[in-house]
This record gives sequence, structure tokens and C-alpha cells, in this order.
Amino acid sequence: MSDEEPQEEVWTFGGSRVSSDGKRVHAWIDPNGVPLLYAAKGTYAIGSLYKVKVLRKGERTTRYGEPQYTGERTSEEFREGLWAEHKAAEATLALKAKERADKRDDPIEDAIDKLAYLISTVPVSQRTNLRAYVISRLMKASK
Repeated sequence: MSDEEPQEEVWTFGGSRVSSDGKRVHAWIDPNGVPLLYAAKGTYAIGSLYKVKVLRKGERTTRYGEPQYTGERTSEEFREGLWAEHKAAEATLALKAKERADKRDDPIEDAIDKLAYLISTVPVSQRTNLRAYVISRLMKASK
């Protein structure tokens, strides 16, 4: 294969995977059966074959342009395995997303936000007294 210009190869789309930093990437399986991971862009059919323009330089494989669907797919057995890996990755990514959402769901911050809103609804001339009341209540609760 030329090191100067991209060549066309037929790759199999392998679905989503989880990168080492916990992000979604797409797996593409090259003609040698080597899975290559790329940024998740586009929507492709798992187990289907695509014409891909690639440039190989040593250990590095660079993909160019949009993969083109060939209308063919791999064997059912191989395709089923790819789907299983994809589903496992999707479940892991969903769990990580839920954990991130749970980390953002801070009950203390929610309570402070609600209290700040309520204080803002009180006339300016009475806010100092309301703040003093809130601090007094918090101090009593910490005894």
C-alpha cells in the first residue's frame, strides 16, 4: 500500500466502544481483522461493510472522508458478536452518563438555589432580616 495517498479498503463497522478516557468511539474492523477506534461520527450499520479511504504510515492508520456502504455485511456469527460488544459499550456509556447526572444533582446546592430564589422575592428592605433568620436557623441546627 502506498504511503503517499489514501487507498480504498473494505472495513466492517463494529459499533460503539468506550475509549480509555470513558468516551464513545466507533470501532471499525480492517481487512486484517484489526479493530481500529475513531471518533464517533455518523451512523452506520453494525456488521455491514463499507469502502473506506485510508492512509497507513507505520502503526498509524488515518481514515479519510465518509465511509461508503457496500450493501454487504459480514457473517451472522461475527455480526452478532459485534452487536454484543456494541450493546455492552452502550450500557457502560449510559451508566457513566447517569453517574455524571447524579454528580450534578447536589441536594445542598438545590436547597441553596431555592432559598436564594425565595430571598430574592422578598422586598429589598426586608432581605437582611430574612438572611439573619436563615443564618440563625442554620446555627441552631448545627448544635
